[in-house]
Amino acid sequence: MQNLEPVGLHSAIDVDEFVSESTSATIIDSHTFRDGEWRALTMQENTASGITKCVVPVDISSAQFLVMTEVAPRTAVESHRHGEPILRLVVSGSLTLNGTEYRTGDWVYVPAGVDYRIDTEAGYTTVAGYGVPCD
Repeated sequence: MQNLEPVGLHSAIDVDEFVSESTSATIIDSHTFRDGEWRALTMQENTASGITKCVVPVDISSAQFLVMTEVAPRTAVESHRHGEPILRLVVSGSLTLNGTEYRTGDWVYVPAGVDYRIDTEAGYTTVAGYGVPCD
């Protein structure tokens, strides 16, 4: 087996500055993390011409699998919580989580035990990391 070096970040912030269970007890998102400047702060400096890569600054070590969720227009997901933190990436469409709107390309981190509700007019697709199956 080949001995591989750990992946390093080539950006203005380090992994120890990421959102994690130990650093956040409240919802943090792409609008509020470092005043919404997360893309500039995590832009990878070692990419080829014409390619842009940004790292979503959230520790996902508790996630064991990804779930793609597709939600129809005019759907409400009633208030609920999870026993683990959830990072949700909006792949398409838009949703409103606890009164804040998220569109394609946005992300939201919901800590374990924090209640949240999702509403959508347009419908959406998200990808979220989970460590245990959903109920």
